[in-house]
Amino acid sequence: MLADGHDLIHYTFTHPAYLRDSAAPSVVTVHDMTPELMPEKFPLGNPHFAKRRYAETASRIITVSQSTADDMFRLYGDHLRGKTTVVPLGVADHFFQPSAESVNLPEEYGLFVGVRTGYKRFDLAVDVMTALIRDNPQLHFVVVGGGDFSASERAQLHAAGLAERTVRLTPTDTQLAAVYRRARFFLFPSEYEGFGLPTLEALASGTPSILADASCSREIGGTAASYFTPGAVDEAIALARNALTDAATRAAAVEGPRRARMFTWAETARRTAEVYRELLASASRP
Repeated sequence: MLADGHDLIHYTFTHPAYLRDSAAPSVVTVHDMTPELMPEKFPLGNPHFAKRRYAETASRIITVSQSTADDMFRLYGDHLRGKTTVVPLGVADHFFQPSAESVNLPEEYGLFVGVRTGYKRFDLAVDVMTALIRDNPQLHFVVVGGGDFSASERAQLHAAGLAERTVRLTPTDTQLAAVYRRARFFLFPSEYEGFGLPTLEALASGTPSILADASCSREIGGTAASYFTPGAVDEAIALARNALTDAATRAAAVEGPRRARMFTWAETARRTAEVYRELLASASRP
């Protein structure tokens, strides 16, 4: 239930139960268009529920990347362009600093972060690590988040000979900064992201970052990351091998944080507040 006397409503979730008639202007944040672009990955239906209704009825729309905005215009209609503002997300300051938190980690490892299902292409990451560890037996595979390994994932790791060289962690936010910083490289093979916050965290940590060249990857990573054709295992392996070189490590330590500093939460807040001010000013005009 909405409180009386509100001046503006900002919706960050698009469940139909929360969409109410109101005289106050409204903003909705659209984080991604994954269910619309990949409906086959969501057999139970669109988990974003009434997102299109929110987009149509909101006074203003915020998207977290230009890529997401372009997908929304293509799928929902170009008429939404005039009320849409891109406000990128930011990265926390502690990712730029060495962490004092103790984390039990292998000496050398490649890193995968996040959900592992479907279009996130964890299977590709396993293939890349299999090839890398074959040539670099000191290397391990660290997997962060995503819950326990499924039976099929355990079978894949076992078949690849990685079961004994894979570590899955659920670190605290400050521990996560240490996990990124100590990795030899970060591998993000996801075929679609609305923003891709792990990319930004890895860059801020100065870790060589290898991304599938899809959706917003270049928008976030710029020239500080390396890119492979989505699904192209051989390309990803070649980039991962290069990431293990001293030259790649030195370059990432400089270029990654430089790129990541372009995305701050302070700037996210400033641009969001600007949307509020513009909307309230236009609503107050006779």
